[in-house]
Amino acid sequence: MIFTCTPNAITGILCLFSATLFSQITTFQKTYGTPDQESATDIIETPDGYLIAGRTHRTADNTPLALLIRIDKNGSVLWQKTYGGTDEVGFESVAIANDGGFIAWGSIKKDGSSVSDAWLVKVDDDGNLLWQKTIGAPASSEFPVGQIVVMPDGYILSGNSNQSFVIQVDNAGDILWSRMTSNTGSS
Repeated sequence: MIFTCTPNAITGILCLFSATLFSQITTFQKTYGTPDQESATDIIETPDGYLIAGRTHRTADNTPLALLIRIDKNGSVLWQKTYGGTDEVGFESVAIANDGGFIAWGSIKKDGSSVSDAWLVKVDDDGNLLWQKTIGAPASSEFPVGQIVVMPDGYILSGNSNQSFVIQVDNAGDILWSRMTSNTGSS
């Protein structure tokens, strides 16, 4: 069982514990990045360690960037990559892709735009960008919510805008179906 420990989510401190029925043994405790710049939003176990998803900021102009950090079983960094360029981006969840590499689910606010879209990204085992898809309607902000559900033929993703939505995409990130629900309640 894995527990994440972030006393101050901005510091990027991560603790992994191996849990038995009534005791916990610390596997390792590491700090990644610099204080007040990174936040982790998800972590998954990989065959050789872990993958951490989140966000960071470019120091020069404070632009938010999406962040993936792959670490080995001892917590040593195998690679660390940022995504987004001039756009404001961040990852909320990550999963191992059906066909190798990883799928990350986040949000993107295009440079100069006032709205955000949901953002699906595929990277290879070394974190190199393979493709990216934006999911959203014009003049409406869409935000990812929840974990990525891995299916044999793609992924199920959820989010919010003026309505909650659930979509299934294939392994190439193309939408197979989508469902919307109203966020309006009755009083």
